[in-house]
Amino acid sequence: MKKLLICAFSCLYLHSAPINIIKSQPEILFEYKNLKESQSKIELNIEFNKAVALMKDKKYIEAIEAFEKTISFIEVPSYLNIAIAYYNLQEYDNAKLYFEKIYQNPENIYDESYAYMSACYYLYQIGDDDKYLDSIMSTVKKVQTVDEQTKTLLVDTLIILKQYEKALEVQNSISYENEFKKALLYLKVGDFEQADIYLDRADLKTLNPELKEKILWFKIYSNLKTGKISRLNDNLSHLEQDRARFRANYEFPFYLVVNKQKLTNKEYLQKLQYFDEDRNSDFIFYFAPYIFSDTQEIIFDTAKGFIAKNSTSLNRLGNMLKYNNELLKYIKEDPIIRVYKLSQLVKTNSKSYELYNLGLAYAQIFDFHNAYKYFSKAYMLNPGNKLFASMTLLSAKRINKEISEKKYIESNILKNDGLYNYFGQMVYKLGIRQSAQVELENKEGIYYDSIFAKSMEFLDLMQKEKSIPQNSRLLDEHSKDPVVYILSMLKQKDGENEFQYISRLQDRFPIQYNNNFLQGPLIITEFYIDALKSIGMLAHANFDIYDNKNPTYLRTKAIKEIYLGDPKEAIDILEKIQYTYDLEDKYTFYLLVAAYLQASMPNEAILNISLIKSLLKDPNADYLTGVLLINELKLSSISQYFKQAFNDPLIDIELSGFEEYLKNY
Repeated sequence: MKKLLICAFSCLYLHSAPINIIKSQPEILFEYKNLKESQSKIELNIEFNKAVALMKDKKYIEAIEAFEKTISFIEVPSYLNIAIAYYNLQEYDNAKLYFEKIYQNPENIYDESYAYMSACYYLYQIGDDDKYLDSIMSTVKKVQTVDEQTKTLLVDTLIILKQYEKALEVQNSISYENEFKKALLYLKVGDFEQADIYLDRADLKTLNPELKEKILWFKIYSNLKTGKISRLNDNLSHLEQDRARFRANYEFPFYLVVNKQKLTNKEYLQKLQYFDEDRNSDFIFYFAPYIFSDTQEIIFDTAKGFIAKNSTSLNRLGNMLKYNNELLKYIKEDPIIRVYKLSQLVKTNSKSYELYNLGLAYAQIFDFHNAYKYFSKAYMLNPGNKLFASMTLLSAKRINKEISEKKYIESNILKNDGLYNYFGQMVYKLGIRQSAQVELENKEGIYYDSIFAKSMEFLDLMQKEKSIPQNSRLLDEHSKDPVVYILSMLKQKDGENEFQYISRLQDRFPIQYNNNFLQGPLIITEFYIDALKSIGMLAHANFDIYDNKNPTYLRTKAIKEIYLGDPKEAIDILEKIQYTYDLEDKYTFYLLVAAYLQASMPNEAILNISLIKSLLKDPNADYLTGVLLINELKLSSISQYFKQAFNDPLIDIELSGFEEYLKNY
């Protein structure tokens, strides 16, 4: 039998006394309030209340004998209290007998609705039969008025049914305050702002040291989920003071999980309609051009091909024939293969544009550590190139790299001379500092029609309008690009209401003929998966491309296996890709961590987190390491692990035992 619980709805009805709510106490029983004042009824009232007192003293056998005497006049409340007494004695067959006496009488639905629903609740606890929960829900719909006690019972029923939002709505309608229960429900539905408010209130009201421990632990959990570093460090300081006697960490240990839906559908949609900083930079890297010389003469635009200042520029291209011939071939390759092959072309005497191109290739597979490495080398060889300078700062931002000469680089970028002046300044404005002033009339005319120029116009408009721009050359002229196609689909049409908008997306979004979205630079796959999540269609999409061995597709297939299939197959795929192409990027490492967690291999997941921490000095790995140290109350210098909020699309932090505790509270 599952762990038995006596919940908040179980309360004492003392004759002529106000309702007294007692939480999580096995002595809780039901009082009777409506005895008339005849002499015999007064005597029965006294007998009934004596029985209640016996129940409070845990003298259950004597209480049962007393309640047997009151059945003739106070039938249903007596049955209920007898049943509860047997329940507390763990004589479940006898308890069931008396609960059934109430449940089997349909008149009790209307005349004794609260007692009827209470009997249903206990019968569910004894037999785990959902029909009793259904009876509670149907009774609530039938009764004309719902009193406070019935609402409390309804909250507990909804919690068992895992309808937490509805449970919270009912709890908030109850006149008496139960701050701690509200806090628990807010934690469960993910409203951590409100959870913090009610945890603080509950903490002020209680003197119970065990409850204070739990409150502090739940505060730390809330801080970890929201990334409120300052509050987290304050609460960890309090934990350090109480560490010697602290036990809540054993009852509710933190553990790492794969959360396939970390955000709501609406939040996923908002991330696509108005980019955060990371997606902003991903967008820039995706559309940025490959460069074929150390002068501002020739670039390769993904939409227009070669763009050259004049005919002599092509002669220069011929002078660099060997590298550029290879580059032309590799640009058309799978992005991971492109990185692998371009890295083999880089030598100690490589030109700055060769280093830049390799940095860009790394950025397009989300390996920002190597992207920064090669962008910064390109910049050092050619500090007059504004594009190299801005890409150095942008990639450094993605890995939280502090650059000592950052102010000098910024001042250099904002001067109106140098190579790729407009491109460099716009990347800086859009990706580093939006307040930067860029004179648009200074943009290089020959590159005005490049897709990179149009993508920066698009980002500039999005940052101003805080939504997908209504008018954009990028969307109008490049709808065949996978990312542009998704953005065009997501743009809400004039006069289209929310229902029509979501319905159109669900009807027309490509879920079968979708090969273009399953391979290529990683921003494409991220866009596609987030779009599917935003409209609730992820499980309906076809992620199979027959006989496709391209590594970016295989990585997408691994993501699919984590979400919808076999995580152990995902592990095999990811490890093979890492080995074959010498990948040490954060993105693949964290996919491996997620796959190990999903495959119930936590030790391997923790080992990979340690590897990420060692190789990449990644703050996310520090954060997860800190979580595990808090679990063990290893709090010495713990703040060093929490420099910024944790951010990963799949990996999350949860509390073991929390859901059961909520049911039992």
